[in-house]
Amino acid sequence: MLVTPSRAAIFRDRHLFPLLSSIIDSVKSAARTVAKGLLSSYNGDKPGETPGLFGSPYYWWSDGAIWDAMVDYWYLTGDSTYNDVVEQSLAWQVGPNDDYMPPNQTKVLGNDDQSTWAHAALTAAERSFPSKNNISYLSLAENVFNTQVARWDDKTCGGAARLAHFTGNKTYSDWAEKMYQWTEKVGLIGEGGEVYDGTDATKNCSEVNHIQWSSHLGNFIHGSALMYNITNGNSTWQNRTQTHLTHLKSTFFPAAILTETACESNGKCDIDQFFFKGLLSRDLARTAQIAPFTSSKIRPLLAESAKAAASIGCAQNDQACVINWSKEGSWTSNLGSQFSVLQVIQANLVEGSKAPSGSGTTSNNTTPASGSGIGSGASPSATQGSNAGKVVQNGAFMSFVISLVFRLLM
Repeated sequence: MLVTPSRAAIFRDRHLFPLLSSIIDSVKSAARTVAKGLLSSYNGDKPGETPGLFGSPYYWWSDGAIWDAMVDYWYLTGDSTYNDVVEQSLAWQVGPNDDYMPPNQTKVLGNDDQSTWAHAALTAAERSFPSKNNISYLSLAENVFNTQVARWDDKTCGGAARLAHFTGNKTYSDWAEKMYQWTEKVGLIGEGGEVYDGTDATKNCSEVNHIQWSSHLGNFIHGSALMYNITNGNSTWQNRTQTHLTHLKSTFFPAAILTETACESNGKCDIDQFFFKGLLSRDLARTAQIAPFTSSKIRPLLAESAKAAASIGCAQNDQACVINWSKEGSWTSNLGSQFSVLQVIQANLVEGSKAPSGSGTTSNNTTPASGSGIGSGASPSATQGSNAGKVVQNGAFMSFVISLVFRLLM
């Protein structure tokens, strides 16, 4: 049950939809309204425009995150309105080597950016997203993994799970464990389940930026849950999942409503950070599905946050949603806030859907971890600001990349 009758609330007429209850159709209707608003500013399918891109001020990685969400939107609601646009976007940005390194992005492309598009392709593979052009979405995700592990530098700071879950390939499992242990070793994971923003490779990772973002933690929760699933309930991965989840609730859910605590309180969320709550919502819903021991903790958080996002975050019928869901105010609506509201609403549909397929599904790629590593692999900061190539960003390399590896393990 998505929301128990005791939690059902009748919202005032000016709000996005009047009732968010256990009725799945109400949730789907809300998702349709928000999705329409999200895609209303997309012109990439128009003559003279570039498919897959929303354009300035949004970065390439966030474009990939939106198409990932739209694959889930189709799967969870059954609405195929946007499928052609989604397929065109996922295909157009693959680049000449089918590894999401298009020439027009390579100068600014980091591991995290590339991984976001690989996540979208992997979601398409997991959901059996229809392709009129017979695209092998799994191969695209594997190609990204292969290029990224070839960049791994054992000499710098001492230094993947979704792939292994999807393919059953032990190589991905080994990389998932290796990456997690490295992240702990350099201090990017705290003893209480914290996941920190980044560290400086030029200083041998001796200094850690202790800012915390919801999306980074979400990736580690989902990744650990996937490893718990494929190891048949391994206690180490269960404890990791639980520790991260406990920290998540105390840090990012004040009053049970999802909040980007590092920037919402001061109103200084930048263009990237508006997307983070949506990424977390997606990961939490998937975690509850593949690690049932987390479900009773996650479902109420997603339900309450979705109700708040709909009643406070969105105005009726204008399809313009804001990032702050706990109080009304003069917040600006943009793609990131619209994306996050869509994700938290449709996250409440995941429990009733079919879980991603398990191991045994493979592509024609038989040599994981053998990629060329072409491209810089430089990892811009979470704000896409000034430290590209300098900071080994937890969210930039480890968080997105390790969750990609975790998912390929499925």
